Amino acid sequence: MLRNVFRRSADKVVYRLQFWSSKSARCCSTDTTMTNYAAENQTDKTETQTKESKEAKLGRVKSEKILSTVYSDSERKLILDRFNNDSEDELCKIKYLKIKIAKAIVEHREKHGPFDDITNLIDLPGIGEKSLQFFCTDIVNKDKKGPTTKQIKTNNKQNFFAMKPDLPRERLESLQSVVSIDLGFKTIAWIHMNRNMEVHDWKSHTVDVMPKRYDPISYVENVSSVVEDMPFADLYLMEYITFRKKNLNLLPALLHIRTLEGILYGMLNRHYPDTHEHKVVTVGRMTVGRHFDLIVGSNRKSGQHIATSLVEMAATHRKPRVIIPPPLIKMFLSTSQLEKEYLSNCLLQAIAFYELAINNISEE
Repeated sequence: MLRNVFRRSADKVVYRLQFWSSKSARCCSTDTTMTNYAAENQTDKTETQTKESKEAKLGRVKSEKILSTVYSDSERKLILDRFNNDSEDELCKIKYLKIKIAKAIVEHREKHGPFDDITNLIDLPGIGEKSLQFFCTDIVNKDKKGPTTKQIKTNNKQNFFAMKPDLPRERLESLQSVVSIDLGFKTIAWIHMNRNMEVHDWKSHTVDVMPKRYDPISYVENVSSVVEDMPFADLYLMEYITFRKKNLNLLPALLHIRTLEGILYGMLNRHYPDTHEHKVVTVGRMTVGRHFDLIVGSNRKSGQHIATSLVEMAATHRKPRVIIPPPLIKMFLSTSQLEKEYLSNCLLQAIAFYELAINNISEE
C-alpha cells in the first residue's frame, strides 16, 4: 500500500518537472523568435531607409539634370532671383503657386537664407519636380513676353487722371477751386479745396430718403438742402459709380445712389443749357486708388488711414501735403468711422485731381 502511494507521488513530481521544463523551453524559443523578428524588422527598415535615401539622391540628380537641360544659366539665375527676393504676394502671381507654398518659401529664406539652387525648392512641402517645372516655366515665359498690355495700361494710368467728360487744357489751367463730393447710402459728403491745396470747408449731410419708395419730392428736398450748403466752385468732382452683374441683389441700393447722383448732377449743372459747359465731372474710383496705392487685385480698399495721416500731418508739420484749418481737423478726428470714410474719400479725390490733372499740366 505504501509502495503504491510513494510511486504515485514520484510520478506526479516527475510529471510536473517535465511540464515546467517544456514550458520554459517554449518561452525561451518564443523570446528567441521575437528577438529574431525584431532584428529582421529593424534590418528591413534600415534597408528601406537606405533604399529611399538612394532613390531621393537619384531623384535629386535626375531633377537637376532635367532642370539644367530645360533652362539656360541666365534663366536659372532669373528664376533663383525671383524665389530669393519676391514677397508672398509677388510669389502668388506665379501660375499654380498657392499661398501656402509662398509662405513656406519665405519662411525657409528667413530661417536658412537664400536658395543656392532652384532644385533646393524640392525640399519644401508642396513642391515636387513637376510643380517646380511649372513655376520655373511661368517665370521664364513672362520674362520673355515682357509686360502685358494690361500692365502697360496700368503703368500709363499711374500719371493719368480719368474723368468724364474731358475738359480742355485752358479750362484746367484756369481752375482755382473744386468741390469734391462722395455719395453714400444715407450720406453726402463734400470738401472745398483750392489750387494751393488749402481746405476751406469740409462737411457731411444725412440723406433721409426711403430707398424703396423712390419718392421724387423727398429726393429733391434732401439733395437741394445739400446743394444750398455747398460753396461756389469752378468744378465739382463726383465718383463714377459702376454697376456689375454680380451685384444684382444690391440693385435697390445702387438705384437709390444713382438717383441721388442724377439729381445732384442736374442741380449743380443747371446752367448747362445756356453755357454748354460742364460744371460736374465724374472721377474714376480706381484712378484715385492707384494714386494712393489702394488697389488690391480688382478692388480698392479703404483710404481712411491715409486721410487720417494727412490730417494729423496738417496739424503737426510746417509744410503739410494739405493745409486744413484746426476746426476742420477737430471735426474729422471726432466723427464716427462711417462718416469718416465718406470724408476721407472726398479728401483723397480732391488731392488726386490736383496732383494728377492740374500739376501735370503745370509741369508740361
